[in-house]
Amino acid sequence: KISDAHCRGAAKTCDPRRCQVATAHYVARHLWARPHNRFESIEFADVEAVRDPRGALHLPITEPPPSPPGLTRVSGVARVHLPAGSPLTADDVAVLGRVVEQRCPIAAMLAAAGVEMDMEWVPGGAAPL
Repeated sequence: KISDAHCRGAAKTCDPRRCQVATAHYVARHLWARPHNRFESIEFADVEAVRDPRGALHLPITEPPPSPPGLTRVSGVARVHLPAGSPLTADDVAVLGRVVEQRCPIAAMLAAAGVEMDMEWVPGGAAPL
């Protein structure tokens, strides 16, 4: 179960990964057939957020900036570590990622703000220790 408190905690730390992991657990339980409807962990790699610096740094400070100060793109890789022997495929993990980005409140907020979300969701092999 995803609690509102967890999502508020994720938003409070400005770390969409925490919200995506919680959302992914919920989505996996409803997307994939039992007993394979779970994953061990998600490892985020090469995550990069891009913004147009003119939006925040434009001078003089009292003039409107020539571009919005927010992010324009978030990219990276989400490696979903599945249990040993899982029959789930790379396509299954890609669908998980697509649904998570639609359902995660923070990812949805970024997308609604016009941020290009370019996360690649892939199977990650054995979970890191």
